[in-house]
This record gives sequence, structure tokens and C-alpha cells, in this order.
Amino acid sequence: MATGLSVSLYRFEPSCNICHRYKGFSWISWGRTGMYSGTTDPSKPLPMKYHFLSGRHARRKAFLVLVILVSISCFLLYYVVTSLNTHALTVKAHRQRVASLEKQILALEKEIVLGKRDLYKQNTVISDALKSGVPDEVRRQLEQVQRSLHSLAAPRFKHRPETSHLDCRRLFHKDKRYMAEIGRSRIVLAESTVLNMDCESIRLRVLRSPQPLTGYGIAFARIVHTDYEFLEEQLRANYSPENHYCYHVDSKSPTVFKERMTKLSTCLPNVYLTKDHLEVDGRTGKNVNFAHMACLKLLEKKGSWQYVVLQQVGRQTRFQNNG
Repeated sequence: MATGLSVSLYRFEPSCNICHRYKGFSWISWGRTGMYSGTTDPSKPLPMKYHFLSGRHARRKAFLVLVILVSISCFLLYYVVTSLNTHALTVKAHRQRVASLEKQILALEKEIVLGKRDLYKQNTVISDALKSGVPDEVRRQLEQVQRSLHSLAAPRFKHRPETSHLDCRRLFHKDKRYMAEIGRSRIVLAESTVLNMDCESIRLRVLRSPQPLTGYGIAFARIVHTDYEFLEEQLRANYSPENHYCYHVDSKSPTVFKERMTKLSTCLPNVYLTKDHLEVDGRTGKNVNFAHMACLKLLEKKGSWQYVVLQQVGRQTRFQNNG
């Protein structure tokens, strides 16, 4: 087999269809004995000699390139898998930390509610004492203590964990620069996965300090499909033992949401769920009237109320007191 071949290098000019010897060409020639490089003299073009690789050497070099490529691919794959595993472990650790903090928050909230109930009892004792004949100086001191107890037992706004960094004061004062800064990174509310759903925890979250009865009950009929925590907060804002609350749970609702709503109706005597679960579409009005009618039929059998508030699907919020 020939080990080499002498050839002359030409350049094709498509504009004039003339072949010229290529001048000033820097070239590298590979062969079995090594590598030779040089530059042709423009005044004396020299032919170039190429040494072709044998089949054995070509296969060896191709195998070497293949091994290098496979090694690089394996290294990159190992790096990606390791990075993903590290990220997954970090996320898991953060979630466990968040779950632990949420449990601590629930425990603190329980202590706060119990403390408020004690304050209410003390306030009741002071009110009874004021009704009886007491000296003016003692009355003034008791009234001052009563005002302090009222301020301590007053409801406080509680930040969700996702919004704990927000400065609500600047938002209420319409700080445009701060509003624009917050608007660039919208907050996505994540529903808690460790929410305590035993009856004691539900009552501690929903029931407020006892309020005097007015004898004027209100009924609420609401279509719901998701976001249990929001619904619980809304119920807490409007809750009164004189009111009646009926919820129609959409058939498309997640199973966890349905279970939480069932637990809520079990733990509070004036919260009800309809037996039927229709597929409701608030945009087109599909089954909205039927869902409300199911609640009205249920509310008709539950106690006495003066009027009913119908609430559609979504995040509609209405604060209605019994005054």
C-alpha cells in the first residue's frame, strides 16, 4: 500500500472559473513518522505531500477520541446528578425547618388564645365588680385595668410566613417606590401542609373571645373549591355563634381540601356542608344557582337567621357583623 501521495493544492475561483496555485498557504502535514509544518514561498509554490494514516492508526485514534468523549459525558452526568441530589437534600432540610417553625407558631398561637380567654374572664369579673357599689377611686382603677385588658385581648394582624418581610405601613401609605419594588417580585402564597386539623386547634384558630349576643343571626352560603387557610381566616373574621355558615364544596376540589372542610364542619356546630358536590364554574355560571339552592335548603332547617349572604366562587370577602 502506498504510504504517501504528492499533490498540488489549488484554489477555485468561481468568478472566472480559473484554477491557480494557492500562494502563501500555511500547512501542517500529518504522517506515520510525525508532523511537519511550513509555509510555501509565494514566488516558488511548492507541492504538498500528505501521508495517509493506515487503517490501524485511524481506528486507534477514533477509539481514543471516543473514550475521551465518553469520559467527558460521564463526568458531566455525574456532576449534574450530584448537584441535583445536593439541591434536593437542601430543599428537604428547608422544608423540615419550615414545618418545625410552623408547629412552634401553632403552639404559641394556642398559648396566646388561652391567655386571651383568661383576660376575658378577668374582664368579666371586673365588669361585675363595677356594677356593684364601689368607691370612686377603686372604680377608676378598675376601669383603667379593664381598658388595659381590652387592648391586650384585641385581635392582632398576623403575617403569613411568605409575607413576613413586607412593611405594611409603607404599603398603606402608598409608598410608590416600595410598591414598585414589591411588584417586581410577586409573592406566591403556599398552602401549609402541616396545618393541625384536630378540633381543639381549629377552635383556637377560629373562635374569638366571647362576644355579647345580639339576637340577630345571619346565614352565609358560599361556594368553595380551594385555599382552606383563606376560608378559615375569613370565617374567623365573621364568626359568631348566632350565625350559620353553609359551604358547597366543588367536585373538582383537591382531596385534602375536602377533608379539611369536612373536619371544619365537624368541629364547629354552626358550620355545614352540602351533601351534593356539583362541578361549578363561576365564569360561566355553571351550577352556581343549584349550589346556592342546596345551601339554602340546608340553612332553612338550621336555627333562626334574619337574612342570607350568597357568596360566589373565588376570593370574595365580605365582613358582616351582627350589629
